Amino acid sequence: ANTKPVVSASRLLKGRANFEDGGKSEGTKDYLQLGILFHHYAQRARKAEAGLREKLLARAKAYGVDRELDGAIKNYDATFGRGEVLATEVPFRAEFDGVILEGFYDQLRRLPEGVAIVDYKTGARGARTGAMATYRLQLGLYGTAYEKIMGHLPKLYLFTTADGLWTEVEFTAEEKETIAALLQPAVG
Repeated sequence: ANTKPVVSASRLLKGRANFEDGGKSEGTKDYLQLGILFHHYAQRARKAEAGLREKLLARAKAYGVDRELDGAIKNYDATFGRGEVLATEVPFRAEFDGVILEGFYDQLRRLPEGVAIVDYKTGARGARTGAMATYRLQLGLYGTAYEKIMGHLPKLYLFTTADGLWTEVEFTAEEKETIAALLQPAVG
């Protein structure tokens, strides 16, 4: 039996990201841990237990990213007036002709114009990152999976925690072609 590969968006996009700083971190800052700690906060922020922020900031200090996490949390908390948070870290699985795409939506929100997928990006450069083109494709894969599951394409936003910017993502014809090609069966 010919089975379809089960893949993540990251796997489909492997090697595409272009980080302008060469991917190097500043001194002893661990930006991977920043992302993990931020996601932990975002998952619990709506009903946070007492002291969550302080606990996470103490852990972040050990990785040299406490200032960055503090700013990310402040920027994130400022978004609560922007629609209703429906859920965070929402698993999905969508079957396409070539692959089964699995992953997690960082967040689903209800906005006046409908449901939106919000994807968090915790890099130090915020919206100025050289990886933005890859982030757009990643979000496009998430949106395409949502459309396959729910029957309509949601609004799509990147939220860069370093600068607190929401970037609505609407795709070019070239990006749509790339996304469709990524979901096709491998030839050969």
